[in-house]
Amino acid sequence: MSAPAATVSTYARSTGQPRRLVLDPWVIGTVAALLLIGLVMVASASIGISEKETGNAFHYFQRQLVLSSPASWRLRSVSRCPPGSGTSIRSS
Repeated sequence: MSAPAATVSTYARSTGQPRRLVLDPWVIGTVAALLLIGLVMVASASIGISEKETGNAFHYFQRQLVLSSPASWRLRSVSRCPPGSGTSIRSS
């Protein structure tokens, strides 16, 4: 048996206009603040250890910064997906 195809509404319920992606500035600001606080914490906590181990005082900070860039892009792309567009596993 095949599962019924999921239908995704492209129009808002109250108007005939296509939906726009609306980003909540409070959520974006909170995520950005947490990201910056995390970067500062990694930088301040690992300066002595990374200098002793690698010779570069900002080695772990640079790694965290490099890895947070693709994560931010992934977060941005996932946030643009419409709700319910993912697949779900249901037992029958």
